[in-house]
Amino acid sequence: MTVSLNKQQGMALIVALLLLLAISTLAITSMRNAGVQEKMTANLYDKELSLQAVEATVFAAERQVEANRLATPNLLSERVITATTPDYWNDATTVWQSRAADSAEMPATQFIIEHLGLYQSSVGCRAVSANPAVDCELEAFRITARTVPGTGRAQVMLQTTIGVPL
Repeated sequence: MTVSLNKQQGMALIVALLLLLAISTLAITSMRNAGVQEKMTANLYDKELSLQAVEATVFAAERQVEANRLATPNLLSERVITATTPDYWNDATTVWQSRAADSAEMPATQFIIEHLGLYQSSVGCRAVSANPAVDCELEAFRITARTVPGTGRAQVMLQTTIGVPL
């Protein structure tokens, strides 16, 4: 059985076009994946910068509370915690104190300081203290810090509670 060359030439063209289509699809997919990975890396970098800025704000607010706990500006001293009390950090009417960014890359941050009242420290303090009613009593504050919302940067919020000896 002999097959003429004229019939085979068309089939080689179709196979070559199908291989070209498959290779082009693989190339486009790999380029798209590279773009997605680049975006993910940029978002991770932005989130890390935001986290560092918020951590620095929490640290600065803690130093501010330790230095002058009752004269602290933006102190929410009327805070009474009950099961129905709304969280200040979720309330749109809360006035946040702003903190400037440490560098051009870092996002600006905000914080609030809530006065939580007095509490007794650990059992270990009471066991070793000669006057536990005075020595082991702490003034409690909650510090909430966040990146400024709506700036197009990653949104990060941190919260810490600090006890300051009287």
